[in-house]
Amino acid sequence: MYYNEHLRPTDISKALNIDNGYITRIIKQDKRYQTEKEQRKQFNKQKNKEQTIAYIKEFRHSQKEEYEILQYQLAMDSKIESKNSIISKFNFRKYNSSAYNYNSNKKQFELYKCINCSLLFS
Repeated sequence: MYYNEHLRPTDISKALNIDNGYITRIIKQDKRYQTEKEQRKQFNKQKNKEQTIAYIKEFRHSQKEEYEILQYQLAMDSKIESKNSIISKFNFRKYNSSAYNYNSNKKQFELYKCINCSLLFS
C-alpha cells in the first residue's frame, strides 16, 4: 500500500487497524524505502513550489484589483472636487460631513444653522 498506492503510514494503519509505529518499522525494512522516500520528497517539493506560485499570483491579482479600485476612486474624487464641475448635494455632504447633522425625526441630514453657506462654497 505504501509503495504501490502511495499511501501514508497513518492512512495504512487506519485502514488495517494496526499501530502506526509497526507500519513504519515494516516500511523502513524494505529495500525500496530510500528511493520511495526521495521520490515523495521531490514530489512534495514540487507541489509546495506550485502552491507557492499560485498563492503569489492570487495575492498579486488581488493587489492589482485593489490598486485599480483606488485609482478609480481617486479619479472620481478629483473630478468631484474640480472647480470645473458642479458638486452634487450628496457629494457636498460627503466631503463636508462635519457641517451636517442627522435629524432622526425627519430622517434626513440638515445643514447646521450656525454655518454660513457662503463660507462653505468659497
